[in-house]
Amino acid sequence: MHIVLAILIGGVTGLIFRLIAPGHQPRNVITSVAIGVVGAVIAEYAIHQIDCCIQNGPVDLIGAILGSLILLNIDRFARGKPQ
Repeated sequence: MHIVLAILIGGVTGLIFRLIAPGHQPRNVITSVAIGVVGAVIAEYAIHQIDCCIQNGPVDLIGAILGSLILLNIDRFARGKPQ
């Protein structure tokens, strides 16, 4: 998958995560999108370094989505409950 597609997937995942995550969100929309993009790009890089799958396959798409969701959840739990 190209880096541009990973950025788009991460951005969309960040927006969707912000909409469906329960409770008060301590971060703004731009931060959610940026965290989603970083997670997708890291996952894309890791998948290609492992070289375990066919490029441009469904594993790339799923990996980008999972990478952005993992990073968004890490950020959410690291901030703790809002006061």
